[in-house]
Amino acid sequence: NIGVESYFGIITRDGYLTVCEPAEDHDDLSSWKIMWEDYLCKTPSRMEETGFRLSWHKEILPAWPAVLAGLDRKSLSLAAAIGTTVKVFRTDKDRKFYIAATLEGTKELVRDVDWSNGSMRGFDTLATASKDRFIRIYELHTPGAASFATSSSGTQEQKPLPSHSDLPVPRPTRSAIGAGLAGGIKGKRDEQATAPGAVRQDVKLVAELEMHDALPWRTQWSPEGGMLVTTADDGIVRLWKKSIDGKWLEAAEIDGTKA
Repeated sequence: NIGVESYFGIITRDGYLTVCEPAEDHDDLSSWKIMWEDYLCKTPSRMEETGFRLSWHKEILPAWPAVLAGLDRKSLSLAAAIGTTVKVFRTDKDRKFYIAATLEGTKELVRDVDWSNGSMRGFDTLATASKDRFIRIYELHTPGAASFATSSSGTQEQKPLPSHSDLPVPRPTRSAIGAGLAGGIKGKRDEQATAPGAVRQDVKLVAELEMHDALPWRTQWSPEGGMLVTTADDGIVRLWKKSIDGKWLEAAEIDGTKA
């Protein structure tokens, strides 16, 4: 569920992604329409170890600097872990998916990715769990965001942020033909083409949390986005929080192997 709407994404072992949206009947999956389908990578061989994970941005609105920069306020945002990288896809005003950012720095397979709530801070936060024993935390920033609220005199203006009541969320109902035209071929934007509402973002790697004695498998943000929960093959659940000096530190451990 994203805002007040529901979408469905699935990626298979060969790297084939399918994103669907409901038609009239949300409960009848056979009536859902395909928004986008495509291979995100070269099909791996049968003997090759693979890793694919998906995570949606579930808040009603994107980060406000991105909206001010032109991002469609009803843009869908999906992070896809593909091998050793994570591609961040968003939809433009034509509802076509494009690559907004790429998360790099991982030396081995990314086993999990999770998109945090809290975009009201002005940026997005994502976390990954990798086979190289690291939990990584990334921030997505909009280029030029610092200038959006600056007046001509050089002082900061207190501009009101877009509210949920000011920005209607429900998207217009389209026929099946209309949905197909809006998505274009496979629903993906030509990366070399310009498009209204397609905002690229800068990636900042803010933390690399090494787990010396365990391999991390899953990562999950708390509902408010202030705490990160990870699990590993040693059966221990770890909780991470940002300290007052901005460093991410382990706050607690829960040993799931003990009764």
